[in-house]
Amino acid sequence: MPYARDDPAAERARLRCEQRMRELHPYGMNRYDRLRTEGLGPVEAMRKAAPFFARVPNPRTGHAAPIRKELSAAVTLGTQDFPVAITDVVRTTDATQAAQSTKSTQRPVRNLKP
Repeated sequence: MPYARDDPAAERARLRCEQRMRELHPYGMNRYDRLRTEGLGPVEAMRKAAPFFARVPNPRTGHAAPIRKELSAAVTLGTQDFPVAITDVVRTTDATQAAQSTKSTQRPVRNLKP
């Protein structure tokens, strides 16, 4: 760090170290990056972020999500566009119901032979 201001190779080394630490300990480096965006320099930000490196590098906030089976083909078919407009379906349903109601109200014709 003392040479990073004057030597470009030292600055590149510092940046490579930060990148490697992001891979190894994303939790601690997240805190470091937040402190840097607040305006702290690299040294002061690392001092304040140092306690976070003592924690687990990849903390989990809860239980892992359950593994679910793939959806069946019928479910994926149901998510596709319906091939008939809803107005056509309603008209067809109304016509079918009307035909059934007229059949049930008609009396059967009897053949009467003398």
